[in-house]
Amino acid sequence: MRRQVAAAAAGPALDAVAVGVPGVVDPRTGDMLEASMLPGWRPGLLGDLRERLATSVVLENEVNLAALAEHREGAAAGRDDFIMLWLDDGAGSAIVLGGVPRQGASGGAGEIGFLGSPAGSICDLLTREEVARVDIDELARRAVQAAFPGVAVLDPGLVVLAGSTGRECGPELASRVAGGLAAPAPVPTEVRATEVEGDPVVKGAVATALTMARDALFGAP
Repeated sequence: MRRQVAAAAAGPALDAVAVGVPGVVDPRTGDMLEASMLPGWRPGLLGDLRERLATSVVLENEVNLAALAEHREGAAAGRDDFIMLWLDDGAGSAIVLGGVPRQGASGGAGEIGFLGSPAGSICDLLTREEVARVDIDELARRAVQAAFPGVAVLDPGLVVLAGSTGRECGPELASRVAGGLAAPAPVPTEVRATEVEGDPVVKGAVATALTMARDALFGAP
């Protein structure tokens, strides 16, 4: 990251920078919670980045950024309420209500990886290694366990399966998860596989930075 910051600081003046991080961002401070900080990150580093780059810098959870991309151009386009289940190296989720990714009071909304089951934590059950050794029916059963709490509480109407596993298993996994949710869920819920081409986290970060630059120029709506 040091090289990227140096290159950005040496280039043309920046209007806004958005950074995706695999951790919890405190909405009160805009910085990562100390308990989830990445190796090499430290309290106050966000302020140093803003000073070094001489512009506005925001941090956002990477899954929330991917959900923003899904809402703008992917499987959730035209749907303002949905849950995105991120299935990659582990499991996470993003909650989008009214077209806005929700952070929660402390930034931890959607952190389903901490949920437990008799077989272990949801995060451990949906790692790439675990996914590789189970069949698609068992994978769907685990994905249902991850999605059900949000469906039962929020009634989003749509669950999007994203991340590398969601992309690779596509509509086949989505169909099985929809069937698995139909029995226990109190409300009908559609399940779709991701439709974002390229890196959804980068696309969500670009969209966020463009919105920041626009608001700075024209004022927030």
